[in-house]
Amino acid sequence: MVSLDITPELTWLAIGAGPEPLFLLLAALVLDAVLGVTLRRLGRPFDRVAAQFVGEVARRLGRPDRSAATHLVRGLLLGLFLIVLGGGGGVLVAVVAAAIPFGWAVSLVTILVVIDQRTIFAALERGTAAARDDTARRQSVESAALRYAEGVVALAFWYVLLGLSGMLIYRLLLVAALLFERPGADDRGLGFVCVRLHEAAGWIPLRLAGLLLSFAAAFIPGAGLPRALAAIFGHTPGRRSRSAAWPVAATAGALGIALVGPRHLDGVDRGVTSWIEPVGARAQVTPNDARRAYYLLIVACVLNALVVLLVAMAELAGGAT
Repeated sequence: MVSLDITPELTWLAIGAGPEPLFLLLAALVLDAVLGVTLRRLGRPFDRVAAQFVGEVARRLGRPDRSAATHLVRGLLLGLFLIVLGGGGGVLVAVVAAAIPFGWAVSLVTILVVIDQRTIFAALERGTAAARDDTARRQSVESAALRYAEGVVALAFWYVLLGLSGMLIYRLLLVAALLFERPGADDRGLGFVCVRLHEAAGWIPLRLAGLLLSFAAAFIPGAGLPRALAAIFGHTPGRRSRSAAWPVAATAGALGIALVGPRHLDGVDRGVTSWIEPVGARAQVTPNDARRAYYLLIVACVLNALVVLLVAMAELAGGAT
């Protein structure tokens, strides 16, 4: 029987080498939660830069005088380019981090910039403040559920699989998909490949996010795990973005409210008007519902961090045998 030594080494050499990659992700999630107010003021710099870059490339590639077939081919090239760019960026950060003392801090900062945990609660706080606006509260709850799925669970999932490269690739595909899925955008020509690549990459993690939100409901007074699961399996089939509907349906079922979904990540209506109405759901989203959604997502973030911790411990134990 092999014993697992988990006694931390506090020598300068050990500290300089940094933690295991998955513990680095866990540290980033904790820091993001603790420093949420400070980090929230920074907004989403990665998304802003990436959106400007992808938008400019799309403008140059998607000239209106080109044929639909040409747009499709160029969209494929754009999608492949984003994959190479994200993968190469992740490798570059990893190489730099390995080459300098305390280089793990570079990786930690990169994760903090890319991950989107803090904006979940910013969206819910805006909705709670709009005490007389039911539509604003509904949109804030829907947006928060999607942000949790896309900006936390999916990024953690791909980090576990492919490290920083996986996280950056998914974030770039998400930014591109958001640009092309806005009303009036070209999501059938130039943006077709990016949107489909994003949907494929999110197939598993967005479903995982729905399950985590469902299990989080067991810890929230007045919320229900069975209702959340029933909403997932009863209201997601047949929707345009079925994977993205999982976290929204789980939230609707857990809180017993009717939501529209899935919308655009920023609350923009993508033309998907079918409602998610669990049995017995209330049509109005009250300020109390927004507060319960706040607590639901806090618990869901804790569950996501616990999953990362379990995977990290399993990997550490496997490496010690």
